[in-house]
Amino acid sequence: MREAVFEFELLTPAILAGADQQSAEMRIPSIRGALRWWMRLIDGEETEKKVFGHVTGKECQASTVTLRLLSSAQGVEKSQNAISLTGDKADYFLWPLRENTRGIIKHSSRFKVALKVKPHCDEIDEKFLWAFLFFGSLGTRSRRAYGSIWPRSVTIDGQEYDLPENQNDLLEYYWW
Repeated sequence: MREAVFEFELLTPAILAGADQQSAEMRIPSIRGALRWWMRLIDGEETEKKVFGHVTGKECQASTVTLRLLSSAQGVEKSQNAISLTGDKADYFLWPLRENTRGIIKHSSRFKVALKVKPHCDEIDEKFLWAFLFFGSLGTRSRRAYGSIWPRSVTIDGQEYDLPENQNDLLEYYWW
């Protein structure tokens, strides 16, 4: 894989922000962090360091990939706090955030991202990208299903992929 363009949709609300924690914002560092996590899980720590760069002691290596947000906020609605998401102060999944005002991007929002691999690098296996798109999530409380994503379009090295429509299609789809 040398270049990928993918659009994903939020299936559940995402609690994402930049420096201003009260303003919702989709940011490349959140996406990069999630992609790194999936690459480390699938290909191991050494491959992840080689592709995304690292600094350890006196040794450092720059990232071989660049990410760019091509279109943001298609259909983005922002909520000012967790209570307005659920309407229930007892929502266990948002417990630490129930009294805080945080920027939240509501579900059904779409984002388009480009990933490019620098020319001097080896070819990168795209399994980590598929894992992120089918099973990934972004933001605070992502381990509790907030910020879950689903791919809406994927083009890798100029080839557009047909995406599964449901769970059964997914089971027959890619690398398993």
